Amino acid sequence: MRLSVDKSLPIEHGIMPLVYEMTALNIFTLFWSCEGHNDSEGELIRQPEIWFYSELSLYARFLGAVTNALYAKGKITFYWHVSILTFSSPITAYRIHPDLIL
Repeated sequence: MRLSVDKSLPIEHGIMPLVYEMTALNIFTLFWSCEGHNDSEGELIRQPEIWFYSELSLYARFLGAVTNALYAKGKITFYWHVSILTFSSPITAYRIHPDLIL
């Protein structure tokens, strides 16, 4: 599976756990990911995110509800958003990303 910015590279290490867990659910088709990147001064310039397809919006809402619950219980550090990507395709595309300020 290759979901990096550069299609010739494997999945980036920092996003791998979430990619693995989303893939293991077998209800999403992941098609792009990025672990996030900092500039030379250590400032975040690209946040981590995963783009995915879901045939049912219920699944994407479920993912959002689960990440909200994990955040509320202190199991994950950041609140994550699930939102619809605006390009057109036969199946609705979504992205999941943390609530970080760039």
